[in-house]
Amino acid sequence: MLYDPKPAPEPHCTKGLSISDGLFGLVFAVIAMGISVWGFRTLGPALDSAASFNIWFQADTPRVISNLTDVASNHYRTSVHPASSIILTPIVLGIGELGFTSLVAAKFLIALAAALSGGLFFCALRSFGLPRVPTVVFAALYLLSAAFIDWYAVIELNSVAGVTIVLALLALASGRTISPLWWLLISAGTLSITVTNWSVGLAATLVRWPPKRFAEISAAALALIVLLSSAQYFLFSNASLFFLPRSVVDETQWTQIAQQRNGGDAWEPLESLRSLLITTVVAPTPYIEIQSGDKVVTNQQTPWSDNIWGGIAASLAWIALLCCGIWGAVATPKLKPISFGLGMMLLIQMALHSVYGTVTFLYAPHFLPILVAICSFSWFSPARRGALALAIFVLAVGGFNNVVQFRNGAHLANQILSYGGNKIDPSFPANDVIIAAPTKR
Repeated sequence: MLYDPKPAPEPHCTKGLSISDGLFGLVFAVIAMGISVWGFRTLGPALDSAASFNIWFQADTPRVISNLTDVASNHYRTSVHPASSIILTPIVLGIGELGFTSLVAAKFLIALAAALSGGLFFCALRSFGLPRVPTVVFAALYLLSAAFIDWYAVIELNSVAGVTIVLALLALASGRTISPLWWLLISAGTLSITVTNWSVGLAATLVRWPPKRFAEISAAALALIVLLSSAQYFLFSNASLFFLPRSVVDETQWTQIAQQRNGGDAWEPLESLRSLLITTVVAPTPYIEIQSGDKVVTNQQTPWSDNIWGGIAASLAWIALLCCGIWGAVATPKLKPISFGLGMMLLIQMALHSVYGTVTFLYAPHFLPILVAICSFSWFSPARRGALALAIFVLAVGGFNNVVQFRNGAHLANQILSYGGNKIDPSFPANDVIIAAPTKR
């Protein structure tokens, strides 16, 4: 029977992790790093040069590489990545001091982020109270999702931001069993890489602490990132301060409404929500689109009929699994604080990305941990056996589909590069290039 009317075992959300859980997390970390390394090799040189600007789902890969490897490059996007340069650039430069090229050092950072994301996500699911078998299934689903495969093989900040969200999920599961200092650091972490992801840290803190302590932790987290951002402003070339009103106003140009007003594609929030809720896990067929004169690999508006049969089947199974997850969350009183926190996180992301960003998949690592965490609660629904079967189906069929579509996207990206690629980001100084030589001087 796939339907079991008997209640599932109660989750023990603050039970704590065992040594064996840590070992399983380490295994998932190694697998995640392996997926990242495979992805980099599959993509090849497509995103390693200045001409790759915007090629991969509008990612600013050349700028990110430049910022991670050179303090003197143009760090103007710290207006929305508040402390990314002051936190991440020293790490990459330190790796370079070991004799690696700048490019390899930056790729190592992403592979390390993949390992942390995969290992810690397993630990987060166990902390939610899931038994080990469903935890293994859902953690594997996380690693073979479209967002993980496509973004932990690219030098971009969204993958590092994904790690901060997984940490927030761990804090959400742990509640007040960890000290306010850790909560402060985790909340600050969600703000540090991408400003809008602070909503995740705020939501987790709000459901776990009384209003006064929530305000204290959040204010301290904000103060810490303001301090780091201010130091970054003086240490890095052209760094911006995220807390100035001008930074918020300037960012409105990237809303879909503003893009439509300036002659871009029509605002279609349902397409964005489809991408957020489905494409994040099961990749549709990518294609090349001309956007503002750039050739961009995208999947924003892929028709259902253009997908391979496995992708369609996996997408339908994923939708059913997501519904089961919501059912399990609602039906389990002990999960109420966690479910409420995850629900707030997802709704805020849905509201934001129904308006912001013309290629929603660019931000998929921000949604992925939240979506898979919600789906894991299907184990606590009466349909848990059927839901576990659905999860295994999405893992197998959807994972195969995602590998195929990633290879297709990599082929398209290399094809664009072979024809000259795109223009260099006009905000770069004329001599700002990707350096692939050893950073050690």
